[in-house]
Amino acid sequence: MTPEEKMLNRLQEVAAILSEVTFPGYWWIVTKDSDGVRIHARFMAPCNVAGGEPQEQRTRRWGIRPEASKSEIIGTALKCVLTSVEHETREQFKYKGKAIFGPHFNVDILWEICND
Repeated sequence: MTPEEKMLNRLQEVAAILSEVTFPGYWWIVTKDSDGVRIHARFMAPCNVAGGEPQEQRTRRWGIRPEASKSEIIGTALKCVLTSVEHETREQFKYKGKAIFGPHFNVDILWEICND
């Protein structure tokens, strides 16, 4: 079996496993890149940048090791959802109208705040 055939088989295997994993409103995407197989999810949610109108959102991509078991793949899918829900929560949790724990702050600016 060629490396390309192995990669195609692994993509199909991961996609088949994720076809049995559900979370309301999310759907799974399985891709490959130079590092191997990656998964991410898409979902509809209010866009906190575009005035709150629902838009398709995407989670970060999560790498799947070539030797990852079914349990690891499903565990990674859970981590994907948990991280995504936390991200949305941080955007929508507000104090005096501002998302003070928001996920989009520049780390260098946060570092400056730590000097106060």
